[in-house]
Amino acid sequence: MDKTLIIFFISVVFITFYYNNFASSQLLSPIAKDTNTFHYCENSFYQKFLIPCNLGDAGNTITNGMLLSLQQLQQLHYLQYQQQQLNYLIQQQQQLASKLQLVLKNLLPISPPPPATPPATPPATPPATPPATPPATPPATPPATPPENPIGKGLSPDLDAARMYQTHNLNLGPNIKHFVILIPHEGHHGASDDDSRLIDQPFVPSSATISKGTNVIWFNGDVGHEHSLILSDAKNSQNSLENKTTFGYNESFEHQYNSIGDFVYKDSKIYKDKFEMTGKLKVVDSPSGGEDKTENSDIVGSFIAPMEDLDTYTKGFQESGIKTDNIHNYTSPSGEKASLIVWSSSGEDVNVVLEKLEDMTKQLPYE
Repeated sequence: MDKTLIIFFISVVFITFYYNNFASSQLLSPIAKDTNTFHYCENSFYQKFLIPCNLGDAGNTITNGMLLSLQQLQQLHYLQYQQQQLNYLIQQQQQLASKLQLVLKNLLPISPPPPATPPATPPATPPATPPATPPATPPATPPATPPENPIGKGLSPDLDAARMYQTHNLNLGPNIKHFVILIPHEGHHGASDDDSRLIDQPFVPSSATISKGTNVIWFNGDVGHEHSLILSDAKNSQNSLENKTTFGYNESFEHQYNSIGDFVYKDSKIYKDKFEMTGKLKVVDSPSGGEDKTENSDIVGSFIAPMEDLDTYTKGFQESGIKTDNIHNYTSPSGEKASLIVWSSSGEDVNVVLEKLEDMTKQLPYE
């Protein structure tokens, strides 16, 4: 586009220069050659521009009542010619200017006017931010209370080992005829001697609610230690129900509770740091305050084994015809990984079940 405009402007300059110089000199050449010959007024130049030329024999003429010499007439004609030539050039330049405008219009598209700028909208003023309210301090969460075992909830499995581990308590239904309480290995150690304990209770469980007529059996799983129990009424510790002579490891002692009330039992020996092994029983006509569903069992007990050998012992229970109702894995006070197994049996003689329990206990790695 720039090259085209340059060529166009050069053409305009050239034409103007031509008419101002070369063409004018050629048209005026007859007058310049001989100003004394009046016949020159008849040449094509004067005819073209219709210049009047009436010269007399003496070379004079009268114009508008004035006598002009031949030289004056030629000067007048020359002035008339220049005026006409100037008008002609102006006309040519106007035509060229019109053509130039047309070319520029085709080459340079007219830019549309810029869009109207909408009035500036002032920025919206954000709503005032209320002062930050410090977060409400949540009420202190009371320590978690192990769940109760309400009547009618229907636990599955029937007996909850985790609840028994947390609460040290078990509530039994009226169909249970024999309840086996475990004296765990190193159960004679108290809290001051945690490095030795397998579980943080001397009896598993150390508290229970049973129905009147239930036969309670204490099974000694404390390797290398003998135990003797004193059973008494909770309201009167002097009212001894029964005193048992010593029974050793993997042996048992039993007592049937035929009266309702609260009862306690304890080992007759006081151990290190004055630690006493104690437990309690609540005997009711029908269980209240909770009941584990054990309708399909009549013997219930517990067993503790190393967690790493859990599969071996659960398989042993299964092969012995004893059901493992529920299992809870935990870390013992001594740092060992252990498993608490709640087991049950139905329709089998209690002595046979105890013999199977003794065989299982002999396989434990505790010393």
